[in-house]
Amino acid sequence: MPKPPKDDLNGRSGSWPPSPHRLDAMIEEATVEAYGESEQATAFLTTLEEYLPLPFGATVLGDALAM
Repeated sequence: MPKPPKDDLNGRSGSWPPSPHRLDAMIEEATVEAYGESEQATAFLTTLEEYLPLPFGATVLGDALAM
């Protein structure tokens, strides 16, 4: 069973989805030590892989999918 979403990178749970302000803070936390656009993109994707519960359900054009 997938892990529930985490609100921050320290593993504390909170409301989901995060507010735009909290989302900006999470992105900043993930990319703070990355230099250049390439490293920032890699750090962001690495964080997504670590904290995004996979697979997750979605509905696209009325069809239920597992992503």
